[in-house]
Amino acid sequence: IERGDRLLLTGNEGQGKSILLQQLAAQISMGLHPVTGEDIEPRRVLLFDLENSEPQIRRKFKQFMPRWEEFPGKYLGVNIHPAGLDLLRPEDRFALQAILMDEKPDILVAGPLYKLSSNIIDDPTAKTLITFLDDIRSSLNIALLLETHEPHEVMGPSKEGIKSVRPARPYGSSLWRRWPEFGF
Repeated sequence: IERGDRLLLTGNEGQGKSILLQQLAAQISMGLHPVTGEDIEPRRVLLFDLENSEPQIRRKFKQFMPRWEEFPGKYLGVNIHPAGLDLLRPEDRFALQAILMDEKPDILVAGPLYKLSSNIIDDPTAKTLITFLDDIRSSLNIALLLETHEPHEVMGPSKEGIKSVRPARPYGSSLWRRWPEFGF
């Protein structure tokens, strides 16, 4: 992941997307390569959680950072908004921009995507959100790591007959499939 990159992590509820992104944020901010465990230059990471409460975040972080409250905060910022934001509204865009200008992260970890906007389904509104995210990404020269969910199950034919499947793609507009450099 380099400055300017976009990663969209997609999966079902409860599969560990939030935990994985929180762990990446913690390791990168502590100067640990998230895959090899080797020392790297610590990066300033802002975790913008739109789903979990502060006690939930605290418990999760203590699992892989037992003394995280003692961590100086120089490289890891945590901003919690369980009610979500609507980045289609100017006041919410300004609020996020103010937080980003104050925190000055190298990497923004946020999600889930559906709580960043009141509409990620329709192409015009998804395009508005994508344009805003790209604007902050390029103007602040940051990487974006975003969590999203898969669509609901659909019924379809299979070798065994008709059964339900869950498409392995981001929920919402098809623009979300084409937007990131990395999609997992």
